Amino acid sequence: MTETSGYPLARAHTVSVLGRYAAGTGLLVLVSVVVAVSTDDMPGWLVACGVVLLAGALGLTAVAALRVLRPPLVLVLTDTGYRLRMLRGAGVSAASWSDVTRVRREQLPPGTCLVLSLPGGKRTVVPVRLLDGGTATADRLEADLRARLDRSHGQRRLS
Repeated sequence: MTETSGYPLARAHTVSVLGRYAAGTGLLVLVSVVVAVSTDDMPGWLVACGVVLLAGALGLTAVAALRVLRPPLVLVLTDTGYRLRMLRGAGVSAASWSDVTRVRREQLPPGTCLVLSLPGGKRTVVPVRLLDGGTATADRLEADLRARLDRSHGQRRLS
């Protein structure tokens, strides 16, 4: 039986990213409305652009609602290893537990991060602020990582 754990992206981060897209789309819709109102005889292409912009704004709102209600997973842990999603520049995106040499917290430029060290100086960096639930989730994740790492190396905790 395989046990899988998933750790979702922070809702606040999702809202801030999608908010930028919504602001840009809203600005385009506003510009198209101003152009439409200032034009006496509206050409067909202008109406088509307005409809496309409105559909884009509605689609973006739907995506934002789905992402906030059900945030995507940043990190997925299985019995065999881990897989990192949605984070660019976080280092190695997937590895098996036998390759992980150490799990620790570090203060890095993005803030407090969980760092999974791999052979050859490679690593995976997961910023705590990007995890839904913040520090509490990071504590649970760190305990989960250590348990899986111990299990894969045939170790067990004495306490």
